Amino acid sequence: MEKLENLKNLHAQIPHKGDFAQIIADYYGLKKRYVKESYFQGKWNIPPERVDTIIDIAQKIIKAKIETLQNTLNN
Repeated sequence: MEKLENLKNLHAQIPHKGDFAQIIADYYGLKKRYVKESYFQGKWNIPPERVDTIIDIAQKIIKAKIETLQNTLNN
């Protein structure tokens, strides 16, 4: 699967997309609005050298979400 398609699938699983955009913006020193409009929200105009890092961040967010849900179910 192409990396950008992988990122799109991961992005769909992230519950708070605005928070995700803020994390990416902070990481790269960008404005949240720019990240939301250029990187996500249909344009997916992400510099190729940033895709791997953004995928990694998305995976960590999803993993944390899953762990939280598992802890909730186990308690």
